[in-house]
Amino acid sequence: MSERLLPKPSPSGWKWIMVVLGILGTIGVTLSLIFRTYSDNNDPSVRERRRNAEQVSYAVVFSQVPSRRAEAIIEGIITDIGADSARTDLVIGAAATDPWSKSIADYRIALNTAMADAPDLPIGKQTLIPSMVAGLLFQSEMPARLYLIGTIADTLNGAVQKRTQETAKSLRLRNASRAPVHVISYMDTTVVRNREYLQVLRGIGLDVEQREITLP
Repeated sequence: MSERLLPKPSPSGWKWIMVVLGILGTIGVTLSLIFRTYSDNNDPSVRERRRNAEQVSYAVVFSQVPSRRAEAIIEGIITDIGADSARTDLVIGAAATDPWSKSIADYRIALNTAMADAPDLPIGKQTLIPSMVAGLLFQSEMPARLYLIGTIADTLNGAVQKRTQETAKSLRLRNASRAPVHVISYMDTTVVRNREYLQVLRGIGLDVEQREITLP
């Protein structure tokens, strides 16, 4: 077929392609900066779960979370997974724990560890975590839930704000073109920096469900 007969990508189409490639390119950087190396990634039960999964649960933990609040968040996530736990790929984006869990019980423990032991990361490294997750999601065609947990370290500006916008665009594109991705925020919206972060995501058109935690 003549090249003249082939449809030409629109400028906006190229823009989306470049955004996706940019997000995918952060995966290796993020893994080296954020995740420690764990031998459990080669655990047969983890490989089996990932191979048989029909959906995926990602939990991005930006910072430490007080224990009672963490317990409420974990219960909310476990309830969402429900009876589908055996068919769910269980992943945590955090610096304090293994990214992949072998069981729902293991996931509960890992979530608690991630929220209890998260180191104080600068905002640049914090925002690399959801960028990595967006890249991983583009390699998957499973429905996904993405939980945002913790507190942003600083106000978004410059390169960090641009990265966050590109992450939101990629998640929105993945939701529309490959498989649903449901973004759920457990971030404390009484903190101004958290509200600003979520406003950047929503400003790009990403649908983010906010779940407020009320403690007695």
